[in-house]
Amino acid sequence: MSTARKFATPISTSAPRTDRSRIESIRELLHHYGLRVTMFRIKVIDILLNASGSQQVVYLDQIRTQVGSELSSQKIREVIRRLAFEGVLSISPGNSFDLTVEARSILARH
Repeated sequence: MSTARKFATPISTSAPRTDRSRIESIRELLHHYGLRVTMFRIKVIDILLNASGSQQVVYLDQIRTQVGSELSSQKIREVIRRLAFEGVLSISPGNSFDLTVEARSILARH
């Protein structure tokens, strides 16, 4: 599958994006991993959570598109690297991102 084709499928936005309980669950997840809660981390995790609910693969360009101009590409990569380092998300060999099994189970509890 070519890289261009991978980016062609937009992430579903059918799930509510900013509901209070969802944000609180993400906050709890970040606290569990000892990470500060920042709006950018919440946004990246929320994008991954939306995608995992609809069985979609997420790439950097999709995150960049959904976050908009609020974050530079470098800052998005830094957020992703830190979340991956802490075990919140995994990076596949194809450079797609997904929440780890542990992170999903923590989010499901809240």
